[in-house]
Amino acid sequence: MKIIFTQLLLTGIISNGFSQIKAPEASPAATISQTIGFASVTIEYNRPQLKGRDMFAELTREGEVWRTGANMSTRLTTTEEIILEGNKISAGNYSIYSIPGKKQWTVIINKKIQWGTVYNKEDDLLRVTVPTLETSRKVESFNFYFSDVTEESAKLGFSWGKAKVEVKIEAPVQANVLEQIDEVMADESKATDGDFFTASNFYLDKGLDAKKALEWANEFNKRQSDRYWGWRLQARALAANGKYDEAIAAAEKSTVLAREAGNMDYVFNNGKDIEDWKKAKTK
Repeated sequence: MKIIFTQLLLTGIISNGFSQIKAPEASPAATISQTIGFASVTIEYNRPQLKGRDMFAELTREGEVWRTGANMSTRLTTTEEIILEGNKISAGNYSIYSIPGKKQWTVIINKKIQWGTVYNKEDDLLRVTVPTLETSRKVESFNFYFSDVTEESAKLGFSWGKAKVEVKIEAPVQANVLEQIDEVMADESKATDGDFFTASNFYLDKGLDAKKALEWANEFNKRQSDRYWGWRLQARALAANGKYDEAIAAAEKSTVLAREAGNMDYVFNNGKDIEDWKKAKTK
């Protein structure tokens, strides 16, 4: 009886002790996010460690579905429609699975979020196959990342051991922005100062109607003639229309105002453009 009581007492102490002690996760949780176009794309996952083990031989199985992380299934959340390797994905929450291979990986977007090892192929939204890339150094902790980020695209990658995998995500926005510009600028009497600036700047960035961009830049500058960013916008619009002398004069005005405001980035960029426009005049 005494032995039984002692065992029960120890069991109770150990049990209670476990409920009070916190230990770090073997595969720590991580979250990364990236804005692509108008979409906010977030990856939530757990990061297993190599700990001297071979990734393909002991932690994944070549040719077999893997949860692409640890613990719960890795989650991909997008706030807007995106295009992954040419395939449309609606706004929502998805899981990421994969099939490892030494020459190529299959990346799987699945519609269910659950414990990572519970996988049903019938819930797949799409599968894409991409080449296996090699890292420059051995990656100890499984890692997701974004790279080659532009306004409308980025690469989503993950790496572990000496292997890495990348898929291209796109979120085209030009058609959306142009639709907004057409709607707002259809009646310019109702457009705000910011609308004139944004519309002109977007047209210049995308190489669209330079004449219209200049009209909008002129209107913004007429409304807010003390803004160095407005003078720079007008300078860019003038140059896009081949009016280099006027562009240089506007850029010089922008430089004076920018220097007074302490914005040396504008001073530098104006100076560079002035040199370029001076050269363009002689051609």
